[in-house]
Amino acid sequence: MMARPKSSILTESELRLMTVIWDKGSATVKEVVDALTQEHALAYTTVMTTLQTLTNKGFLRHEKQGRAFVYHPLVSQQETQRNAIDYIMSRFFNNSPELLMLNLLEHDDVDLNDLEKLKRLVLEEEDGDS
Repeated sequence: MMARPKSSILTESELRLMTVIWDKGSATVKEVVDALTQEHALAYTTVMTTLQTLTNKGFLRHEKQGRAFVYHPLVSQQETQRNAIDYIMSRFFNNSPELLMLNLLEHDDVDLNDLEKLKRLVLEEEDGDS
């Protein structure tokens, strides 16, 4: 069972670092710094401090290997996405998945392929409930 994070919402910079660690499976501070794009480059000490914050929040654990700490995710990317959706839904859409979906469909450019996928998912969900 994964530890429940104290705060389920990540800041932009926390999300960038978590994405690197999810992609790599685990990483040292240096590996995270090296993986950041030039556009999002951060100083080594900033990355180190943010990774410690993520550890304190319950998103990461670390272990010492040689002189470096290796950080491992405690929460999956999917769980973090789900928490963000739940947060948005409760905060802005009165806990209504329907209102959230209607808003997305009315205000975003959704192509026909995406609509077909959604339709299939809805039909599969209905078949599963029978």
